[in-house]
Amino acid sequence: MIKRAVRISGGELKGRALAVPAPIRPSGARLREALFDIWQGRIGDAVLLDLFAGSGAIGLEAISRGARRVVFVETDVSVREILRQNLQTLPATDVLVLAAELPGDLQSISGRLPKTADLIFADPPYDFAAYGELIAAVAPLLAAEGEMAIEHRAKTELPARAGDLTQISTRSYGDSRLSFYCRAVQSLR
Repeated sequence: MIKRAVRISGGELKGRALAVPAPIRPSGARLREALFDIWQGRIGDAVLLDLFAGSGAIGLEAISRGARRVVFVETDVSVREILRQNLQTLPATDVLVLAAELPGDLQSISGRLPKTADLIFADPPYDFAAYGELIAAVAPLLAAEGEMAIEHRAKTELPARAGDLTQISTRSYGDSRLSFYCRAVQSLR
């Protein structure tokens, strides 16, 4: 069942509507635009891993803005079907859609993932609790100079460090927050 549509906010596909499955809470337009403003110098020709992909709005926004490859990871089979429908309406591009329970299945699908991703985005359900495990599990998949962003409730504090990754900044957008991680502490945004 389709809940509503969101629109791609920038790049070649700006304005394109994407179907959003009923159980999914899509990232808000303000948060998506802020994320891509932050990543604007990094997105061109990047490999992006979109975890808890839902409708695919973040990954499709990345494609619209010049990402070279996007891997979508989504658990729910009906949500993956709508994601695939959203992908079919776009020009041919290098994408892969995988099924996995996160963070547990990351190791089992690692052979199908890129060796490293330049950018990783995760938008787990708001009742998700395994943030530390997730961050530690994706660390080996992140390129040496790569960055991970996690969307979560503004009230939820994520770990300052998990695995090889260190939190470098957070940004709040209403009830949501983006927390950014990288391998070595970089200057705060």
